[in-house]
Amino acid sequence: MPPKNHYAGFEREEKYNNLFSLALAECPVLKAKTFRLIIEQICPEFLAGLFERKPCVRNLKYTGMSGESEPANDSFFEHGKIYESIDFNGATYNIKDYENGANKLIGSAYFEWVE
Repeated sequence: MPPKNHYAGFEREEKYNNLFSLALAECPVLKAKTFRLIIEQICPEFLAGLFERKPCVRNLKYTGMSGESEPANDSFFEHGKIYESIDFNGATYNIKDYENGANKLIGSAYFEWVE
């Protein structure tokens, strides 16, 4: 079974990221801040609450990122182990018991959402 889409329930964040990716393909020097300012001028209501943290309990399998550096100073995570999220903002999770509940965020790219 293919992994679940992290964006489920965060469709506006997915749309924003897809649009930003398309814009970057056309203009590789475009900055996220500039893109956000453009969207704000065209459709400010789209940005309201975008990437806001929301309660989100999911089972996440830690996969790391091939070819990328692992999170700094991280002996907490083990490849293949299942962790539980507390909340999500469409990009980063807060993981239960991580850093003794210090509300330290980690990107969804490090995880696969599993049943």
